[in-house]
Amino acid sequence: HHPDLLSNNIKCIDSENYLNQLNNLFDKLEQEYNKEVIICAHPRSSYDSNAFRGRKIVLNQTNEYVRDAYLTIMHVSSAFAFSLLYKKPMLFISSNDIQVMLPNIHRLTINYANYFNSPYLDLDNIPSKMENIINVNSKLYDDFIEKYLKSSSKKQILNKDKFKNYVEN
Repeated sequence: HHPDLLSNNIKCIDSENYLNQLNNLFDKLEQEYNKEVIICAHPRSSYDSNAFRGRKIVLNQTNEYVRDAYLTIMHVSSAFAFSLLYKKPMLFISSNDIQVMLPNIHRLTINYANYFNSPYLDLDNIPSKMENIINVNSKLYDDFIEKYLKSSSKKQILNKDKFKNYVEN
């Protein structure tokens, strides 16, 4: 479970089912792309070493791993900014459980996928062939960085307020 959800008393999805779905996706991606999936976990997370079927789990090194990544896979995370800055393809994922239990996270995930013209994948319906998932629209990435991540010396608007404005609109 995500530490932020637990600390804020937010209902969580079935972690066993979710991990199984993630691992099925990772197995398929590793097979099709001949690339190792590395888990950049939340800094306060704690996973059993077998949670991801023996895959490497790293904490506090997201910047370095995203920089060298072939593809990034995510829901909604502030760490997605690294994907933008390094121009990495993003695959946004969700599931029926997330849609029901965490509807705001689900909607935001789909909104990001649409905004960046990046693929969205439903973990309950993983396709037999992973096609068209390696896509970077540099203009969209750059526009988002300009609007929401860079500070403007003229306006003095905090980045968190820019980001909040994007999410709410």
